[in-house]
Amino acid sequence: MSLGRGGSDYSAALAAAALDARLLEIWTDVDGIFSADPRLVPEAFALEEVSFEEAMELAYFGAKVLHPKTIAPARERGIPVRVCNSFRPEHPGTRVTATAPSSRHPVRGLSFLPDIALINIAGAGLKGVPGTAARVFEAMARTSISVVLITQGSSESSISFCVGEAEATRAVQALEEAFEVEREAGKVDPIEHQPGLAVLSIVGDGMRHRVGVAGTF
Repeated sequence: MSLGRGGSDYSAALAAAALDARLLEIWTDVDGIFSADPRLVPEAFALEEVSFEEAMELAYFGAKVLHPKTIAPARERGIPVRVCNSFRPEHPGTRVTATAPSSRHPVRGLSFLPDIALINIAGAGLKGVPGTAARVFEAMARTSISVVLITQGSSESSISFCVGEAEATRAVQALEEAFEVEREAGKVDPIEHQPGLAVLSIVGDGMRHRVGVAGTF
């Protein structure tokens, strides 16, 4: 029986939560959670300690060492997680805790999520109409499409969001069906989608209290 990618991590987290364990250890083939993907960034290094929130963000946006669902059960019970290297058991790995000390820098790590498509729905008929965003994401939910990133223009006349590139065609079709009346009336423009993109994210709890991080990025 195969649990799938990350299945053993998630199962271990559920077991740890059920047993109210003092520590959850995840043994993998790297030295812990890295500051970036070492295959893309040779200068990347293993982080000594990160917060639950930082670990979840890094995992969700591309870090392969943990499945995104792994942290949630441990976080709910306040169980520390230690990510270790099976081939280097002497290495301390990375600790994931609720009280991880602040980094010297506001950014703890950088993640890269490839194979992304940007979907854009726009039109004069969207401005100031209550429930438009709800209809957009209800259409995605009905089609079982997970939305990675959301942004809306201040004019309220456009909504853009990212999905996996493999799901882009279905996402466009779902929106065309959901807004068929508005499209025929000219209130909504043709749905646009741009494939071949990636999401590059900087992650760090310290960004909340540091001015200028977005400008530097």
